[in-house]
Amino acid sequence: MSALVVESATVTFGRKDTAVTAVDDVSLSVPSGTVLGLVGESGSGKSTLARAVAGLQPLTSGRILADGTDIVDRAHRRARAVQMVFQDPYTSLNPRMTVGRSIAEVLRANDSAGTVGVDKRVAELLDSVRLPTAASARYPGQLSGGMRQRVAVARALAARPRILIADEITSALDASVQSAVLNLVRDIHRDLGLTILFISHNLAVVRYIADATAVMYRGKIVEQGPSHDVINSPRHGYTRQLIASLPTPQEFSAPS
Repeated sequence: MSALVVESATVTFGRKDTAVTAVDDVSLSVPSGTVLGLVGESGSGKSTLARAVAGLQPLTSGRILADGTDIVDRAHRRARAVQMVFQDPYTSLNPRMTVGRSIAEVLRANDSAGTVGVDKRVAELLDSVRLPTAASARYPGQLSGGMRQRVAVARALAARPRILIADEITSALDASVQSAVLNLVRDIHRDLGLTILFISHNLAVVRYIADATAVMYRGKIVEQGPSHDVINSPRHGYTRQLIASLPTPQEFSAPS
């Protein structure tokens, strides 16, 4: 069963002669509990599609289903089935709130602390992203970029989503920190069984983390399939260009 289904999704900005189509008749599905890597260059439309899946960008046409429910449905919005982690954590973290308060805010809004209580659940979420409990008293500006990204992941998990969108979450990080964050995402996927849409411009990173890969170019999905097949037997010229742009074959075996 597919947890996420995108059917003929189109997103157009502007009107008539000035209209620009960022997402052009895109269809894809992500089976429950799997990771789909969406790869493409800047401006390919992948982040616009991600925002549409998260319910942050309205579609011009088409529809998106999360666990069989249209994402524009009010019940879906209340359920918070989809959560998104952005490239820059500052887009989702309030610099005037401590890490603990920021996570607690989500827990209370979604009534998702359970019987353990908010403070204990905050500590559990920080532990799940490999951060000490003491980090809850710190502000985002007091943390490194990698730590802030971990907080953003913890905050997304606080809503107990079934689908997680990770939009270029490692692209602004140093290489060693990238690897640690990617391993964290893999661990979360394994432990929680989440369905993940993982967006990147780096095919090596996508192969490391994703079961399947979809390649996006000029608003369209030009190729999709199991990650191994897409990377080792590419059918589309654009996919071959992406592969050729990687400096060494070794980048296919581990994240940079």
